[in-house]
Amino acid sequence: MKQMERVTPEYCENIIVAAVYKKHFEWYVTPRELWRLDYGKWHEMWRSCYIRNGKSEEQFEHDCGTIERLSQCRWGISVLDEKSAGKFFGHIYKCAYSPDELRSLRVITPDEDKDSFCPMFYVDFDNKEFISCCPEPLNLEEYVPEGWTGKYEQFAHRIPSDKCFW
Repeated sequence: MKQMERVTPEYCENIIVAAVYKKHFEWYVTPRELWRLDYGKWHEMWRSCYIRNGKSEEQFEHDCGTIERLSQCRWGISVLDEKSAGKFFGHIYKCAYSPDELRSLRVITPDEDKDSFCPMFYVDFDNKEFISCCPEPLNLEEYVPEGWTGKYEQFAHRIPSDKCFW
């Protein structure tokens, strides 16, 4: 399957994510929707909203599609967790950035676009933890796999000092 090409930070679209997997810390810049860890929970939330509002299952499936179709946007991964992370990172490895690369990009970015360089998510696959500090009301911390913790809080103190780019 095709790997994702590298993108640059763009406020709330292509976001900066801190990821820990097998004790390895890495920065990634990817479209934000890739980090909604459990597509099934998200899909079910929308289905429930449709039903509560008097719409049919057929209308829901027409408008939102199936979980399988949704998962195809993420290489068939419906639940991104410690078991599927290896496959996922195999598709986004070109999107990894070093702290020096992010620092350099931030320096040359116009002041009005500097907000694009605020990390939005901290995902620790080893400890099954998802932390969001996204200023937009996405609530991605609610769509974590079973056994995971999802929270909304600042996480800068968790970043190793040699990985900081600010």
